[in-house]
Amino acid sequence: MAQKSLQIGTLTTPMYCLNLAGSRHLIMAGGGGVAKTGVRNEIQTWLLSYNTDISQAPSSGPQNSAILRDAGCVDTGPHSTMNMDVVPMSTGHPDHEGRFLIATSHDHFCDIYETDGYEVIEKEDEPDVLGLTQRHVARFETVFDVNKKNDKYQKGVKFAPVGGSYRLVTAGSDGFVRTWSVDDIIRLQDRVRPLRQWSVAEGEVADLEVSGDGRLIFTITGKDVKIWDMEGQLLKDVRTPEGYTPRCVRFTNRDRNPERDNIFFAVAYNPTVQRGKQVTRLFRWVFSQSRSEIGLVSSTDVLAERISKISVQKGGKWIAVGLMEGSVVVYRTDDLKAVKTMKNSHRTFITDLQVLPERTEDFPQLAAALNMRWIPGPHSEAEVGVVSIGGDQTVQLHSVPYDNMPSIAFAVVLSFILMLICPLIVALLLKL
Repeated sequence: MAQKSLQIGTLTTPMYCLNLAGSRHLIMAGGGGVAKTGVRNEIQTWLLSYNTDISQAPSSGPQNSAILRDAGCVDTGPHSTMNMDVVPMSTGHPDHEGRFLIATSHDHFCDIYETDGYEVIEKEDEPDVLGLTQRHVARFETVFDVNKKNDKYQKGVKFAPVGGSYRLVTAGSDGFVRTWSVDDIIRLQDRVRPLRQWSVAEGEVADLEVSGDGRLIFTITGKDVKIWDMEGQLLKDVRTPEGYTPRCVRFTNRDRNPERDNIFFAVAYNPTVQRGKQVTRLFRWVFSQSRSEIGLVSSTDVLAERISKISVQKGGKWIAVGLMEGSVVVYRTDDLKAVKTMKNSHRTFITDLQVLPERTEDFPQLAAALNMRWIPGPHSEAEVGVVSIGGDQTVQLHSVPYDNMPSIAFAVVLSFILMLICPLIVALLLKL
């Protein structure tokens, strides 16, 4: 039986990518592609907020009044965005300035967009919205040759922090990984050349990830998961369980002991050949570069559905898995214990999902006013929240409630301050 989560939005355009910009703005991208179907290709910005009309709020609890509000849109022309990454403008820029870099995959090109800060978007029949203004700043070719299938697509894109700036890592259908200077991209535009490029496989790169410190690159090609450094040196092959094919790889966290160089990451596996109710699997691995060792930390069976996407919360505390039959499962990262399963929540496959952050980092004034070191994230009335988008063109919010019920009241108050009061205060400041 389907276990529906709260639907917080309906999309008029199919969306394939979902990222966070700060703590409460969601960036979605997709569209109808080059076919002249009348379906627009767009990058959409949404504000995760609350319904302020108490008379219309559902009676099942305060968490059910969460809604999405339209906060901006960019037309991407004939190109539908198939993968995307979003980061603050530079590693030294705090999120609260509202300045972000967005990298998108458009056929064999990469397009870069910037947000110039928060702006107040006036609405006629509803409260004003705190939006993000986006503008296009660069386009350049990242895939130079067709593969054996005559395809030529950018298959993955990730930002890697380097000092106070970023490198961009791209992966293509030609089996190459390429690294680029973001500063050079902005300066040279379509004349930019890669800093490094190397072939990782004869086939296309199915998935791409970069460690949080920007030092390691993870790739999936065929049945192989490989770890590379930024210079293109192969550091380690990750063993794939027999009968399975890796689907997604995501960095989770570094070792809490600063004297160790352990890097933890998660890999999701689908059965190579689906036989009956054969389950998919999720593994958590640890890699030490200094010792050139890799080990399995924990593993778990997921569901008898093929995995489409996984997401790791910033800080690495929670992992969410989206599946092809519309289910979402949330795991505690340390031991891969499933804390909640939403079976068939979407009517069809999950196209992307994001675990909402535990902390709010884009409104330091509130933390200072409350004399707090940090304030909880935008869905803090729950222990963790996950936003998912699906082929049914709905946006859903999945909540894992606290075990300790008395703590919820305090969390609800903080969540209302964060998602309702903070944007209003920022909007007020912008109007001054």
